[in-house]
Amino acid sequence: MGLVENIQSLCDKNNTNFKNLERTLNLSNGTISRWDNSKPSYDKVVKVANYFNVSIDFLITGNEKCINDYLTEEELAFVKSYSLLDQYSKNKVNNYIEVSLCNSVIKKH
Repeated sequence: MGLVENIQSLCDKNNTNFKNLERTLNLSNGTISRWDNSKPSYDKVVKVANYFNVSIDFLITGNEKCINDYLTEEELAFVKSYSLLDQYSKNKVNNYIEVSLCNSVIKKH
């Protein structure tokens, strides 16, 4: 499927249509349908991706990469553990990471 077909599929899943989507995103009437024959501007594609909370990759290819495609097992385990922390503990972890990164930069120079 192409860009327009992928957007149509997302509209169907979200009980909307091009007309409503274009109105919501302040796009001209018929803009999305015209993308079958012309290249859309980047900012308009970003608006549509953000509206549906999908990547631009997904809009164009229909394939969404999963976080597992980008992270190692160790990194995934960290993310899972981090998500279980309360906000106070997350702030402490974030501060530790900031300090560690600063120290790492200082050691390199």
